[in-house]
Amino acid sequence: ICIAHIWKSKTQDRPYNNWSSLAMSQSDIHIPVTGDITPIAKGVQTNLDALPKGTNKLFDTFFGKKHAESWRYQMLVAAQTNHDVNLVSTGKARFEKGEINLLDNESDSTQRSLSGLIKDKHDEELNNLVSCMKEAIKDSINRTDTSDDNNISTKFFSRWRNEAIHISEKEEQEIWGKVLSEENQKQGSFSLFTLDILRNLDKRTAALFNEICNYIIFEDLCILNDNNEISERITSKELFKLTDIGLLKASPTPIRTSTKLPTITIDGKENYFADIHPYLVFFEKNNEDTSVLYTKLTTSGQELYRIARHITENTARNLCTYLLNMKSFSSINKIYYTEYKTPMTTNSYTFISVKDVLRPE
Repeated sequence: ICIAHIWKSKTQDRPYNNWSSLAMSQSDIHIPVTGDITPIAKGVQTNLDALPKGTNKLFDTFFGKKHAESWRYQMLVAAQTNHDVNLVSTGKARFEKGEINLLDNESDSTQRSLSGLIKDKHDEELNNLVSCMKEAIKDSINRTDTSDDNNISTKFFSRWRNEAIHISEKEEQEIWGKVLSEENQKQGSFSLFTLDILRNLDKRTAALFNEICNYIIFEDLCILNDNNEISERITSKELFKLTDIGLLKASPTPIRTSTKLPTITIDGKENYFADIHPYLVFFEKNNEDTSVLYTKLTTSGQELYRIARHITENTARNLCTYLLNMKSFSSINKIYYTEYKTPMTTNSYTFISVKDVLRPE
């Protein structure tokens, strides 16, 4: 998923709306309300029982646990909502203070026109919300990690929902769906502050952050070159912009800090290594100073990095070349990389296929 598709809309200063419930538009409702609905309910129940734990938690978040487990209740509410929406959209009723009030004068054309505008806006926001919810469910179903036992907090979901109703672009909906799915898997994965940063990212800054994700090791260290930047395009000035918006940590001048990489023993030899999950980059330790320059992601930067990164074999190869071009790596002629399976927290990696990158001539 590319976070570069997320940018500030023209209504970035929009106030949060207080939605107390999730309604469905007429086009979304295709539920039979006559005859025996028991087979339908049982079929839905059977299918949902086979879903991952995290996905079921999302349904509980969207619809409420009690209602999510009561299929008859959901169908009746949907049918009643459909009827009420038709009354309001045709100007025959008015929705005020949580109640549907029938109008005495159905010929009030002004009221019908206003109702139509309200319905169009409501439908647009509802479609955006449903699309973001679908992306969250899709991501949840495809996850292989185990969800915790905590549901998403009401406050977080309310804030997420208030933004999701304005997200109309497909790529943006994927990102916001991913955010909710991550939070659903582990409560506290995202802070409300991070949501604010995400909603205020302009297109250029989002593209910049997406690019530096290729130079992040150990989840939070952004490797810099000898000029305290990443490339001719990603200069120190650009990095300071990411600091200003809260994605990179503010540090003393210069922006970077120097450190040696940790070591790992491979085939009986000690090697320096860097983890860019799911790849490991390493080279044999020598007596030369092979320190790297870096700046660190903030907590919000780390949270967005987890959903923005797209690490491939090409990413690993490019990082090897990037390191070999640094002055501190002048004594290193070859760097290895490999995809691995075992989580890095065990410090015991299972290598898949080790390859090498030679120093550019």
